[in-house]
Amino acid sequence: MYEFQIPENLQTLEPPRVFNTHARPNNLPEQFFEKRCKTVFVQRNPKDIAVSFYYHYKDLIKFGGTFKQFMDFFLKEDEPASETNLSEDDIIRIHDNHGNTIELLGSGGQYLSASNVRSGRYPNPVTNIPRLRKMNVNEDDIFLCAYPKAGTHWTWEIMTMLLQQSAEYHPHEKESYMYELQIPETLQALEPPRVFNTHVRPNNLPEQFFEKRCKTVFVQRNPKDISVSFYYHCKNMIQFSGTFEQFMDFFLKEDEPVLHCAWYKYTLEWEQFIRENPDHPVHCIMYEQLQQNAVEEIKRLATFLKTPCDDKLANLIAEKCSFQNLKNATLKVKKGEMSKILFRKGMVGDWKTHFTVALNEKFDQYLQRHPTTSMNTYDI
Repeated sequence: MYEFQIPENLQTLEPPRVFNTHARPNNLPEQFFEKRCKTVFVQRNPKDIAVSFYYHYKDLIKFGGTFKQFMDFFLKEDEPASETNLSEDDIIRIHDNHGNTIELLGSGGQYLSASNVRSGRYPNPVTNIPRLRKMNVNEDDIFLCAYPKAGTHWTWEIMTMLLQQSAEYHPHEKESYMYELQIPETLQALEPPRVFNTHVRPNNLPEQFFEKRCKTVFVQRNPKDISVSFYYHCKNMIQFSGTFEQFMDFFLKEDEPVLHCAWYKYTLEWEQFIRENPDHPVHCIMYEQLQQNAVEEIKRLATFLKTPCDDKLANLIAEKCSFQNLKNATLKVKKGEMSKILFRKGMVGDWKTHFTVALNEKFDQYLQRHPTTSMNTYDI
């Protein structure tokens, strides 16, 4: 499927190739028009489409509304810019010294890949994030907050198992519950209990998140390991073609914009929020501690969530959520395209196989300029 694959994957498929797509004509490859590729266009009674689409959404994104409520979305005539439309004037281009360019779209210091917005994979943050800040949340909604590649998926699966009191994998991908990758209407229609996961800074969360003091789980990880994992993630997600050292020019960029946001700013802002809001329920998890002593960390998390968790359940969840088991289950159970690129190694200390001495010194200087509370917990 055209919009669910990166170009490199599509180009390596053997002929004869029949690409299928739901994209509009303007989103097809330029060479599609130049080479006049044969095209089969299928249509159906839109009333039947609406019914089928409703049940598809109930399964795919756990839409919790009625059919009549779904039809409010289906019959919406003014398309939100947050879905597929974007202005080229909003695109920000950042460059390194090696000819690599990353195109971004953002709001409130939060940036997503412009290519993924163009393709319809992500909503446009320029218009969507301001709308998300105004969305309604429930008092029992839980927010899982972490910088990209810090262990979001891992922790989300553990949390959903604790809430459902069963070591069974959630049938849907966490992206269905990912705050900045959905529009408010989709998130608000999800059935409780809802664990929203997000990479945004505190200032981009809903106003009601603060008013209702929603439970928050904050996950951190050694930033050197994050940078390695983020590099491979970007190679798949935004087709970054530079080397690891070239990618680090972007990761260590101190003057924003950068993809998502600068790690040190994200971390300092969350640490400040936790420090200045002692009445807001926040549970902190360190990736390394979760990997080293999963059972005890799972039980600590259960205590915070106020869900029963005996040794048997904690051990079952730890086993089901081991890196390899979760990776296999994500591919077999969820069957989503996003799942195929979420997992690589999950190792602690993998940065040592990627960093040169010079790069390590450069990273250490970066950390010294921006000290965070968590730094003394890592093997730097």
